[in-house]
Amino acid sequence: MSVDATPFFSASRRQALLLAIGAGIFAVLLAGFWPFSSGLREDEELIFLPTSAVKNSDGGWAVPVHTWVFEREEDDILRRLGRALIGELLEQFGVSEQETRSQLFQDRIKYFLVDNKRAKRIKISISSLNRSIPLAVQLDKSSANGHAKTLVNYEHKEVDGSWLTLAAKLPKSDQRNFLGQIKLVPPTGHSVICDIDDTIKVSNVLDKRELIRNSLFRPYQPVLAMSRHLRQLERGGAYFHYVSASPWQLYPSLRQFLKNYVPSGAIALRNFRLKDSSFVAFFRSSQTYKIDRISSIIKRYPKHHFTLIGDSGEHDPEVYGAIYRAFPSQIKTITIRAVAGSDMRKQRFKLAFKKVPEKIWSVRSFAAQ
Repeated sequence: MSVDATPFFSASRRQALLLAIGAGIFAVLLAGFWPFSSGLREDEELIFLPTSAVKNSDGGWAVPVHTWVFEREEDDILRRLGRALIGELLEQFGVSEQETRSQLFQDRIKYFLVDNKRAKRIKISISSLNRSIPLAVQLDKSSANGHAKTLVNYEHKEVDGSWLTLAAKLPKSDQRNFLGQIKLVPPTGHSVICDIDDTIKVSNVLDKRELIRNSLFRPYQPVLAMSRHLRQLERGGAYFHYVSASPWQLYPSLRQFLKNYVPSGAIALRNFRLKDSSFVAFFRSSQTYKIDRISSIIKRYPKHHFTLIGDSGEHDPEVYGAIYRAFPSQIKTITIRAVAGSDMRKQRFKLAFKKVPEKIWSVRSFAAQ
């Protein structure tokens, strides 16, 4: 029997070990910068999420492009949800098994079950009515939740208040169209920041059973008086930003509803993903989230004056009071829709709107019908 007399840490083995470690470190570093990113495959989809651009001092535009890339799972929805979750819906919210088999429910829930695509670098074109040759852009890589946010420096001068059109660039063999638009919001003007649930859409947030039914099982019902109010503000030249604590997975079903009933504008919803910290954060108070999102909008448009519109259901009075105290010179008016069953005590509004002049804020009834 022969024995290998080579020492375990011989020069050759040390060299091989160092090479292996070096290759591993290089692979990790490479994955951080380029984890084999790719374009859109034929079984994957893309949604452009609505944003608004900021005009630069040179007349060009800072254009934030927000995309979501995913692959739909076409398996049976009930099987994928699992017996535990269906049982929870049936038990906790009084939902019938027949309701969980409805097409409306399956259309709403499927975007929570998609396979989000990481490390996708999508090529798009940006065009306008004034530009004959679109600008070609490669977006940043998508993260684990399939979302990517890319700030594009669009150097071409465009008309204030007009739109840019976004289109995914696909192989010639792929005949699909993925389109989006971005509003060019000028440096000065009037902007409206508006909530969605129980402000422009009947949700009954305070009743969790009704909230689940209105979100997943029923056609969306508009608050028609508020819709008319927003259209009037639109005719006055306002720009719109919608900020909601709802998850992005509801955007595909909200898109047509918003188009039908309210002016077009940028939309900010919350991240929700079972596999990361956004799942835990989603069930915390929406107050901090809304204050952060609204503050970022106001900071992006420092020469705009703002109208804040929300409802009395949860935290909008408290959020908008905090926003006024942080940006008193920019907040023109605060309008709160009175929601039945919410805390309508004078003491609540007195605390929420502490240091806010009474001429700035009001609580009004906006009928759903």
